[in-house]
Amino acid sequence: MADRLFLHEHWKAKLSILSILLLLLAFSSRPAATTLEQLPVAKIASVESPPEITPGEKFTVAVTVDYSESYSTDIAILDSATGYVLDSKGLIIPAGRNVFSFSLTGPERPAVWTLLASVRVWWHSGWYANQYGGTYAFSIRIMDLPIAILNITSNLVSAVVRIDGITHPISPNGTEFRTTRGIHRIEVEPRVILGTGARAVFDRWSDGMRSSTRGS
Repeated sequence: MADRLFLHEHWKAKLSILSILLLLLAFSSRPAATTLEQLPVAKIASVESPPEITPGEKFTVAVTVDYSESYSTDIAILDSATGYVLDSKGLIIPAGRNVFSFSLTGPERPAVWTLLASVRVWWHSGWYANQYGGTYAFSIRIMDLPIAILNITSNLVSAVVRIDGITHPISPNGTEFRTTRGIHRIEVEPRVILGTGARAVFDRWSDGMRSSTRGS
């Protein structure tokens, strides 16, 4: 009787182990159902900007961005040193390649100006920035302009000239001005009263330009 009981318990133990193995096999044979959503792509493909500008010059920067889907997006140009946003755009864009244009003004002092283009998309109720191509660093050289010399002469003794809003008399032998290279506004009076019943009327500059106000 003892031997029969031993055999019964032995087979019972074997059957329990077999049941556990079958149960494990049943779980392991089920296909794994995982849903991995693809992360959005907002990658800066290129940045086009002038390699150098004059102090205070206005210029444009074109930023090309590739998108995997249509998103609400935010694109900005920042000063790398300060993190200050120089210009930005927020809009809804189609999938594919998009080009954005930014209007900037250069600093007044010569330097190498380091900038950063950055792009984000609105995804799952928050701003998502791609760590692979979401930012693009570039730099522009602010030129150190040498001194330019401007000589102005007139066939009228009492003539004056305004350079960038400041009035200067013109001597009989001509007047020499030293200033930075770049665009300057030069003006003369179109009519000058010389005396009773006499006046002088501006005719032209030596290069043939007939406007009394010019940029040079």
